Amino acid sequence: MDLLKRLEAVNSARKAAMNDPKFKASASEHERKIIEGNKTTPSCKRSRKVRKISDVLSGVQVEDRKGGQD
Repeated sequence: MDLLKRLEAVNSARKAAMNDPKFKASASEHERKIIEGNKTTPSCKRSRKVRKISDVLSGVQVEDRKGGQD
């Protein structure tokens, strides 16, 4: 099956589904569940503190190496 015929078949199947009341009811139920789920599900985002490199490295001693590696 070439691409154009495949697209036409998919499009006609989509149109047939959009005219089916059972499909419309299922789709609206699915949409409602998604919206309700978003309201009841807590966010997974965690707040991150902005840290400075000086805060991260406080208490760490760094040796002074002049001239690169020894």
